[in-house]
Amino acid sequence: MILSMEAEAMRALVVSAPNEFGVESVGRPRPGDFEVLCRVRAVAICGTDPHIINGDYPGFWPSTGR
Repeated sequence: MILSMEAEAMRALVVSAPNEFGVESVGRPRPGDFEVLCRVRAVAICGTDPHIINGDYPGFWPSTGR
């Protein structure tokens, strides 16, 4: 089944800093050559994900230039 991807935005969980996260409207990515965009209906997390959100693994965070 081919689904229309007309909407320009989608909802995503955005983690901006340790313990700072929320569901936000973000731009829908556009697939490049030999790529596909999949609609996700359900997700699950592994045991490492809460540690990443808590900031237990600081190497996962983007540099702030400090």
